[in-house]
Amino acid sequence: MLRRQINFVKSFFFNIAQDLRPKFIKCYKQFKNFSMKKIVATFLLVLFVANNADAKLVKIHRRGSDDGVHYNKVSESNGLFVHSLSCTDPGTIECGWATSTPYFGDISADEIENFVISKINNNEYSGSTNYNGLVYVTWTYNPDTDELEITMNDGND
Repeated sequence: MLRRQINFVKSFFFNIAQDLRPKFIKCYKQFKNFSMKKIVATFLLVLFVANNADAKLVKIHRRGSDDGVHYNKVSESNGLFVHSLSCTDPGTIECGWATSTPYFGDISADEIENFVISKINNNEYSGSTNYNGLVYVTWTYNPDTDELEITMNDGND
């Protein structure tokens, strides 16, 4: 009796396996045809698009330069949609984007930063504006500590 039950279970699973075998073979052949070249090409395409995507958020932090241009520590961070630049302490390194300046469409982060610096030179130490109707910009400047924070956002958030 036990032997009959075992044979029944074996034949049951064997029949299921026989029914699924052509489907597994078809899937294997499709995967086999999807070569490593296609995988690498897809990865490179995604990387290229991500690298050339317009910025969504840019943060700039400056503190403690003797001339407002040269610093001791300059660090840059570029993510998929967030870019940051930090320049601190007096030194000889020029504060700027080492890789590529982030853009909001055809407006560069440098252009917006120069706009903010002109506002600060006119004693507007903090504020916010919609630059050219495309980029929302906020800034705060503390003349006592010579600390400037600028945040640029494409306004889609």
